[in-house]
Amino acid sequence: MKLIPTFWFDEFSTFISIRKIIEKGMENGEFKNTLDPQSYAVRIDTMIQGATFMTYIMDNEQYMKDTMDQIQEMIHRELII
Repeated sequence: MKLIPTFWFDEFSTFISIRKIIEKGMENGEFKNTLDPQSYAVRIDTMIQGATFMTYIMDNEQYMKDTMDQIQEMIHRELII
């Protein structure tokens, strides 16, 4: 039997949490109701994972700061009503 690495569950739960936040924002009328929560959750989660990797490998927090700024800009530009 092949075991699934523990870190996979953490990453998957982060993705699910992001999707649920987007869905809740849509339900509350805070986000556009035409969004695809799955697609945006994948984009945001992927951006965070990449920034985490680069921050660790390069020992430079600027990667994370820049990525979080980009995510914030995307949220304001594409998600918020």
